[in-house]
Amino acid sequence: MLVELIAALFITIGIVFIYIMSTKKDENTTKFMTMFFLSIVLTYTGITLFGITWEIFITKIKALILILIGVFFAYNFQGNVSDEYQYEGFAMIGMITGIILLILGLYWLIF
Repeated sequence: MLVELIAALFITIGIVFIYIMSTKKDENTTKFMTMFFLSIVLTYTGITLFGITWEIFITKIKALILILIGVFFAYNFQGNVSDEYQYEGFAMIGMITGIILLILGLYWLIF
């Protein structure tokens, strides 16, 4: 149990470092390269400690992306706002597509 917690912590820190690097524009390239290398090492170490294969990890990432796209289509699609500039049918198609993508992403994430 402790190994799984440490592995999850490594993966989380690695992904947070990648997020920080993408949002912060820094001129210091040595700091950027150090954080980039550290994030890759931490993520790889966490995945290795978990004992999961890369295929499963990539499938989970794809599932999270599908969930995010599905939530966007289902809740924030442009036809759902009050000042509509497109037909009502497009909003319904967007919501149906979003719900399908959301269910598919949840299925891939769980199984």
